[in-house]
Formats: sequence, C-alpha cells, structure tokens
Amino acid sequence: MSKLGENADKILEKLNRGEKLSVNELGKIPADAALLDFMKEWGFIEVKNGDVRITDFGSELLTLK
Repeated sequence: MSKLGENADKILEKLNRGEKLSVNELGKIPADAALLDFMKEWGFIEVKNGDVRITDFGSELLTLK
C-alpha cells in the first residue's frame, strides 16, 4: 500500500474507534491537504465546525476485505 493509503487508513481507523479529531489535530498525522481534500470529496470523512468525523461510507471501507 502507498504511504498516502496508509495515512488515510490511520485517519479512518482513529475516527472509527470514536477518537475525536479536529482539523488541527490531523496535522499530527503525516497527511497533506490533498489527501484530506480527497477523503472529504469522496465522502470518507466530513468536517463540521472544525471537527472531523468518519462517514458511514468511510466506516464501511474499513471493513472491506
């Protein structure tokens, strides 16, 4: 898996475990703005009032084998 894919998985796994992340906290995970924009655009995450949440689609993606 690519480094971007690994970073996306880390973000989704944290959110799926119920960890609350703000946009600022995502800066602690090695990810660039393009990755976060991609995840938001394709419906993996949503951003509301500076908080990032996993979507149902993002959660389903983690369970695919």
